[in-house]
Amino acid sequence: MQRNNSIKLMIYASLFTSLIIIGSYITIPTGIVPIVLANMFIFILALVLPVKWSATSVTIYLLLGALGLPVFSGASGGLHHFYGPTGGYLLGYLLASCIMSLISSKKPNKIKDILALLAGFLVIHLLGILWLAHRFPQGWIKTLPIYWIFIVGDLSKMSIALVLAPKIRQRMMEG
Repeated sequence: MQRNNSIKLMIYASLFTSLIIIGSYITIPTGIVPIVLANMFIFILALVLPVKWSATSVTIYLLLGALGLPVFSGASGGLHHFYGPTGGYLLGYLLASCIMSLISSKKPNKIKDILALLAGFLVIHLLGILWLAHRFPQGWIKTLPIYWIFIVGDLSKMSIALVLAPKIRQRMMEG
């Protein structure tokens, strides 16, 4: 029984990695850092998968990108993304997925889900902003006036995750 559950979780983690990649292809250019749909899938996977599988899914996404496969925004890949303007956000995805997954109960609990999403949001943005301001101060100065767009976008994605996560949990329990 335990082995079957592990196989199911591996499959779900793989599916979420695919969704993150697809979400990376859906972008809105804003200058130095684009708005992507990828983090919405990270929000969702962290609410429905245990921390081990949540981290595995995001790690695979990051490794594929580091190896040069076109999984990051703009259908690009390569190690340079970790040193570029989006590096802090990419690493924030991994840390945030672990934190959100630890906070979320994996069972219907709206308060824990909201707290998990807010923690993930803060981690992603804090690492992203700090990295951007440190490595690309001019880019940060250009991004700052429109940063509210990222906040509104992520709040919208978090709202979608709050609606979808309970339904996905239910389906995962049935399957």
